[in-house]
Amino acid sequence: MKLCLAMAFQNESQWFRLHLPALALPASWGLVGLDGGSDDDSALVFAAHGGVVHTRKFDWHFARHMNALIDVCRAEGYDAILRLDPDELMFVRDMVMVTNLLREYKAVRLPRYNFERDRHHVLISMYPDWQTRAVRLEPGVEYDGAVHETFECAFREMGWREDNSPNPGPREIVRAPSAHIYHYEGLRRDAARAMKHHNYAALQSGGAVERDLSAAARFAGQGAMDRFCVPFTGAQPLDPREVGALAPFGAVAV
Repeated sequence: MKLCLAMAFQNESQWFRLHLPALALPASWGLVGLDGGSDDDSALVFAAHGGVVHTRKFDWHFARHMNALIDVCRAEGYDAILRLDPDELMFVRDMVMVTNLLREYKAVRLPRYNFERDRHHVLISMYPDWQTRAVRLEPGVEYDGAVHETFECAFREMGWREDNSPNPGPREIVRAPSAHIYHYEGLRRDAARAMKHHNYAALQSGGAVERDLSAAARFAGQGAMDRFCVPFTGAQPLDPREVGALAPFGAVAV
């Protein structure tokens, strides 16, 4: 089974400079990216770390874009993927666990820690935030959902069952509670993050998306989750003491 780490990105060179060196992929894995139209050097940084880059202009329909990522992974000859965002990390030991689970199961759900404000505080109200991120690329596997993409529709249509399903039959989907995704999007306090959250709300309500970054600063809600944070004391793929609490959008240069 050929497995790759798959990433869709756009203007993420800061995250790539910080995170790609920390993603020590298993030796047999590939790295495939889909650039949604960066005007920074994201694609060059990604390629410099061994990644293969394809391009497709991001159209603010998340499932379509992620399905395009699946298509390029298939075109590159991969049988399965683990998808991460540029602002997410995993331990290599957990990637090895994913490899082993995909030999037995068709999809793996992973719990995710969502960090807010800095790398020392996590939104415990959202934990474990189960994400189906590792999947065999069998016929029919595709994302659904314009705003928050999910595999659930495809899995239901294919009859895949989770390992804790009360229904009889084989189990195709497994939860891996000891492996984690570490999500650091909440470190950002920039206009791009504000615009993204504004556009999530616009898409959910049927409104138009905003494409003007200069106007994005007026959108409210930045830091609104801070009050739900609790200190995080576990290990992280990057040690917060090494990278700084606000990296890469604050005090630490990357």
